[in-house]
Amino acid sequence: MSTVSLIVAYHRPYDAVVLAFPLALAIARHPETLPLVLEDFRPNLLANSLYHLANCFHAFYEACPVLQASPAVRPSRLALCSLTARVIRHGLGLLGISCPERM
Repeated sequence: MSTVSLIVAYHRPYDAVVLAFPLALAIARHPETLPLVLEDFRPNLLANSLYHLANCFHAFYEACPVLQASPAVRPSRLALCSLTARVIRHGLGLLGISCPERM
């Protein structure tokens, strides 16, 4: 069972920060992945990184309301969603995969 799965399994309503942290960390690690991909010619590292980011986002989005969140936390949750979309779009573009505008 992955860390994200364990976090979701024990999620309580006030643990939104706990779920946002792995997502923010996955976003922050994206720039670190790119030199490794280019230096070693290993696009699988980028694909794995994007897959992990998508899993983190799924756990976050499933457990934390974004649009129905209180006005105090809504901007930060929307920012995480926007950053996730930008990183996934960028990474898929590097892999030569187009992504839809909306899902």
